[in-house]
Amino acid sequence: MRKFVYNKLVRDKVFDSMLKMGEKVEHKILLENEYLEELKKKIIEETTEIDFDNREGALIELADLQEVLDSIVTTLGKSKADLASLQEKKNKKSGFFKKRIFITTTELEDENEWVQYLEKHPDRYPEIKQ
Repeated sequence: MRKFVYNKLVRDKVFDSMLKMGEKVEHKILLENEYLEELKKKIIEETTEIDFDNREGALIELADLQEVLDSIVTTLGKSKADLASLQEKKNKKSGFFKKRIFITTTELEDENEWVQYLEKHPDRYPEIKQ
């Protein structure tokens, strides 16, 4: 018999199927904080599997991603309606992504309130020193 490290959160029926197929599965039930961390990892896993050249396959992966997001919302004690309300508020305040605007650089005065935010995240917003 061969043994492999799995180390990932799986859907309930996947686990059931593994057992039915006679696999010897070592597992644990995650605490809430562990569960949320594993769901966060699942977001990355599911997004890397999206292939937009295969539109139908992309929709399947997006459905998986939506399931992960729904699980996070439920674990946080909220509902899809709560999330939709927050999304609506955010869209009213900040807009959508429909215009496809992609900013490559920005120059701000030292006094600009966003400078501190950008400085706190140099991995995401490296400063260009001239």
